[in-house]
Amino acid sequence: MNETFRIRLEYSISGMARFTGHLDKQRLWERALRRSGLPLSYSQGFSPKARLSLASALPLGYTSCCEALDFWMSTDLPDEQIQQALESSLPGDIRLLKVEHVAKDLPAMQAILLSSQYQVYFNKSISQETLQEKVDELLNREVIQRNRRGKVLNLREQLEDIQIQCIDDQVILYLQMSARPGATGRPDELLEELGIDPNTCLIERIKLIY
Repeated sequence: MNETFRIRLEYSISGMARFTGHLDKQRLWERALRRSGLPLSYSQGFSPKARLSLASALPLGYTSCCEALDFWMSTDLPDEQIQQALESSLPGDIRLLKVEHVAKDLPAMQAILLSSQYQVYFNKSISQETLQEKVDELLNREVIQRNRRGKVLNLREQLEDIQIQCIDDQVILYLQMSARPGATGRPDELLEELGIDPNTCLIERIKLIY
């Protein structure tokens, strides 16, 4: 069996790239990897594809400074060379932050992801006092029932932390939500429970916790 090398990328998503769906992001990375000219490792079968695995689906419309994916190469190259080859193949709204080799026998990132952290920025003015009242009321609820694709979920169990920050007079909501399979908390649903239209906010994922 030919030796392969597992490479982990960390990258940010901003601008119009935040409106690219998860499957389209995967296709974008497949095209970028092919255009890079790197010695990729491909899947077997009738329709071979570059071997890659995204850590977590980023909801449509969210920005992020902490996305991650793994891909495999058939020939080893230095991290710096890999980064240079990829940077010229990516759209401007997706920026590489880190490139590193990782052990081939590590579990898939999707399998060990525990939580995601977010920051919510409000386009419409909201006072810290008003937001605190809404948060306090929410935390007093033992059950926050949501229906998602025919399944009833308790959003309260998926909320791990919630804090209000004020930076340069801007009120920011910090959230940590479960990201385990079958128990993934969505900030937009939480905002709706707070009586806030998520379409009036900018939501940024800031950390993936394994």
